Amino acid sequence: MTTTPEQTSTFPTSDEVPDGTGTRRRPWFVAAGVAIAVTLAAAVVAMHGRPTSDVALATAFPDAGLRRCVAQALGASDEAAVPRADLAALEALTCSGRSHAVTSLVGLETLDSVRSLALADVAASDLSPASALGHLATLELSRTAITDLTPVADLPDLETLLIAGGATTEPPALDSLGELTSLRTLELRSAALADLAPVGRLTGLTGLTLDGVGVADLTPLAHLTALTSLDLLASPAADIGPIGGLAGLTELSLRGSAVADLGPLAGLTDLTLLDISQTPVTDLAPLAGLTSLTSLDAAHTRAQSLAPLAGLTALTTLDASSAPVRTVQPLAGLTSLTTLDISSTGVDDLAPLATLGALTSLDASSTQLPDLSSVGALVSLTRLDVWGIDRVMDLTPLSSLTSLTELTLPEVGQSFYYDELPPVDLTPLGGLTELTTLRLSGETVDDVTPLAPLDKLTSLTISRTSVEDLSPLVGLPLEELDVTSTWLDDFAAVGRMTTLTTLTAALSSIDLEDIADLPNLQVLDLSNSMVKGVPALARARSLVDLDLSGTYVTDIGALAGLPELRTVDVSASWVISVTPLATCPRLERVVLSASSSASGRGSLATVEGLTVVDRSGR
Repeated sequence: MTTTPEQTSTFPTSDEVPDGTGTRRRPWFVAAGVAIAVTLAAAVVAMHGRPTSDVALATAFPDAGLRRCVAQALGASDEAAVPRADLAALEALTCSGRSHAVTSLVGLETLDSVRSLALADVAASDLSPASALGHLATLELSRTAITDLTPVADLPDLETLLIAGGATTEPPALDSLGELTSLRTLELRSAALADLAPVGRLTGLTGLTLDGVGVADLTPLAHLTALTSLDLLASPAADIGPIGGLAGLTELSLRGSAVADLGPLAGLTDLTLLDISQTPVTDLAPLAGLTSLTSLDAAHTRAQSLAPLAGLTALTTLDASSAPVRTVQPLAGLTSLTTLDISSTGVDDLAPLATLGALTSLDASSTQLPDLSSVGALVSLTRLDVWGIDRVMDLTPLSSLTSLTELTLPEVGQSFYYDELPPVDLTPLGGLTELTTLRLSGETVDDVTPLAPLDKLTSLTISRTSVEDLSPLVGLPLEELDVTSTWLDDFAAVGRMTTLTTLTAALSSIDLEDIADLPNLQVLDLSNSMVKGVPALARARSLVDLDLSGTYVTDIGALAGLPELRTVDVSASWVISVTPLATCPRLERVVLSASSSASGRGSLATVEGLTVVDRSGR
């Protein structure tokens, strides 16, 4: 609702009083009352041209599903009568048929101030009521039965249109959109089109997304010379020649498309962002002249050489993961590079990256690095992932990376014969005091004492280790702890980590008495652990998410009435009855095995808003 400027009266009144200066003035409360009355009257007239009145939602919106969506947007009940001004002031409406079955859109015409309308999974096929929404700027139609777009073809302010999927096999009729001169952004996702001719007539478009539309001929797109952003996702088009003349493009995504030849892109020198991931591209040479590129995603391509990128000195982000590259030498001059992903490649030496003083994030996981010796020179790194490389015994090179905030290590000392290997010394990590996240694993890790100085550490993973004692870490501000497959002597130390919100103790011998009183614990993963009973969890009043899958737990009575519990997974467990869960006031999701014999499913049917799924997610 808009408020008009304060208005004042200039004609004489009979209630003026002397003010000591010879001028007669009205008392302040009289003047204020007049001003407020005039202002309110003006506002009402300005908005509606008539006095305000209440509107019965049941009358304005005959369809119960649409009525509920509107009522929720207004914070009212479905059968309420609401002020006409409230309807007129509503600027955004989202309605999902998964929550409320919607078969008619009659009533939308009363929402004449709506600027954003999103309809998903609705059965209504007639969009005519939306033709009155003269201020509508954004329209989203996801998996609807609507194919006729004529009703919105004359909306003067419509700038963004998204059509995703459809409840029918009939493609959306886009021909009527040619009159939408205001349309700037069009997204078509999983919409089966016969051709792109109607799209090619929308010459005012600046942004276009075609995701899984199944059209191989891109010729009509050559007319869209105003485009600055184009996404051709999962496109069957192998020939991208028609877009080679779209010189204004600054962002282009070909992710998952059939294109193998990037030649037509050579002239798109304004490109700053390019995504060619998951394509059969083998040669990056056409990109050599795209010196404005700041972001390039070439992950999961067949490109064997990064040499054509050597001159792209504006690059700040490069993803070459899962490509058959073997060296990063061509990147040595890319001094603006801040983020690099070369995971799952044949790279075996990081030394060429030592010149990249701006590099802060490096993912070199599952590469061919023989050790960490070439990592030590990358002193600007704040994030490093070297998980999955060959057996690492010496962490000393990491001691120089004092800016690291996130570190993921390989399975240190990994060996089929780990009993023959000496313990890995974590001392080099003790000086990395900026670390907030640390992930390490490996049977040769047995002592976490060197981690005690890491007083900013909030997330720690020490899975599959030989650590037996976590007491050196008590006092750290840990919020997340993962001790999967780490057989601690006891969990008493964990019980003193009062800042913990998430504990993953899968495949462990945890004693719940040790941790049940953690005041902030919200997520607890006990999957496949040795836990057989959960009585202690009756005290876990802040618990939100509990995973008991694959355990020997039979009785979950202790969970009854837990005030914050929302998700429980008892799949592949021995739970006899899920009835106690019906008393949890915020329960949203229960996961069972398809073959589970647990009783009490009927009691869950009475819980409003609850989703019950089997282990496969159905």
